[in-house]
Amino acid sequence: MMAQTALRSRYRFMASEKPLELWALIKMASSSKTANPYALEHRAVANHFVISFPKAHRHFWSPTIDLNFHEEGDKQTRVRVLFGPAPAIWTFFMFGYSVAGLLIIAGLILGYSQYILGHEVWLFALIPAGAVLVIILLFASHFGRHQAEAQTQQLKEFLEGALQRPLQHQED
Repeated sequence: MMAQTALRSRYRFMASEKPLELWALIKMASSSKTANPYALEHRAVANHFVISFPKAHRHFWSPTIDLNFHEEGDKQTRVRVLFGPAPAIWTFFMFGYSVAGLLIIAGLILGYSQYILGHEVWLFALIPAGAVLVIILLFASHFGRHQAEAQTQQLKEFLEGALQRPLQHQED
């Protein structure tokens, strides 16, 4: 079971196969209807791989897997696995949190400046606006994680079957 606090769950492990061998295992599993009943798609750039659902099964909250393979010596590969929302969704949430943080900081600085100068203090209102935005984003991310739970489990099962090993959750 994945940690419920992580928006983007991470896994790391060492494999005895080389990166190309690991990628071949994933490609072989994805071409098999029994190993890949969800018709997952994959793409690769160098040692970075992305596995996602096809457009027909994808929704707004659908997760993806980002895999990175790093050779360490002759016989070992460090595998980093990241489960998370599509990059556009992740970017949207990070932008939203940045805006909320800027609202809170601007409210503190500008509101305090108004207070010090003896002007009418109204910019402190940016602080609760930023806090409300944070709360909305938190609830939306929890809702999205709940909506993506089944597909995340499907992705995890596929990857464990393809790589022929269980994934153990690790916090960074």
